[in-house]
Amino acid sequence: MKKMIQFTVFLVFVLNCSSKPENSSEDSLLLLLLAAPRSTSTGSGTDGVACTSNANCASGFLCVSAFNLNQTNTTDRCKAIPTTSGSITINGTSSSGNILTNSPLVDFDLNVTSPGNHLITAFTSTSTVDLVLELTNSTGTVVITKTDTNPSSSSRERLLENLAIGSYRVRVKSFYVSGTFGGNIKVQAANSPTLVGSGGSCNFIANGSCYDFSVGGNHNAGVCSGGTYSSTNSCATVNAAASPTISGRCLFSINAATTNGQGLVTRVYYSAGTGVAAPVSNSAGSGDCNSGTIDNLGRVIFQ
Repeated sequence: MKKMIQFTVFLVFVLNCSSKPENSSEDSLLLLLLAAPRSTSTGSGTDGVACTSNANCASGFLCVSAFNLNQTNTTDRCKAIPTTSGSITINGTSSSGNILTNSPLVDFDLNVTSPGNHLITAFTSTSTVDLVLELTNSTGTVVITKTDTNPSSSSRERLLENLAIGSYRVRVKSFYVSGTFGGNIKVQAANSPTLVGSGGSCNFIANGSCYDFSVGGNHNAGVCSGGTYSSTNSCATVNAAASPTISGRCLFSINAATTNGQGLVTRVYYSAGTGVAAPVSNSAGSGDCNSGTIDNLGRVIFQ
């Protein structure tokens, strides 16, 4: 093989000398490429093998941070890219999976058919579990973006991404905190506030708003302090008699205590209607949605 490379380099050199007075930059680049050593070697690390990067791991494995593993030491280790735990239905119910010691990565397929902003959230009923949420390519080999921002009292994460049409994966991991690791998790994704609801509601019609809870969330009456809670009826149903005028909607991932429930929520704003004592205009609703009060990172979708 070495002789073949040397012969090829020599041949290119002779041809160039016979046709041009001096080498062009393209010719020089070609010579360098032909003479450069080739390597097809990959990492060999499989499950549990120590690593410092993905290059240390065999095909089908990733180098996972020590902090996302059920261990007290700080050694990163190769772990298998998991088979996905089903597909996420955009604007639909939640998908669920389990983060386990031997399976620390939980992946879900996400098929985007309409480009634009998508809100993705992951949550758990265990308040001491700190989640890490990632969006990867369709094979799970390249992380596009990630987030790990939630406080210890609220085990939920969310991403707001402007996605092109295509196939992706949503990955959830656990951040090791004081001996607490993993458990059951749920994920949701939505791109339209008008399509998130039917999982109950919390009504504040006098103040010009109502909260529609998503199907697949785990909300309960505890998340509806000061409002009128319904475990089954949407805002449209409970306020049907009032015939309110909807001025806007705000989609977000609620930052509630795990005992009160989490998941995607749409806040519906009313500018008029029977019983609407404090109407909310479209601009006021937009300002409220994007103010940082509903989500301190601004990961919301207003329509």
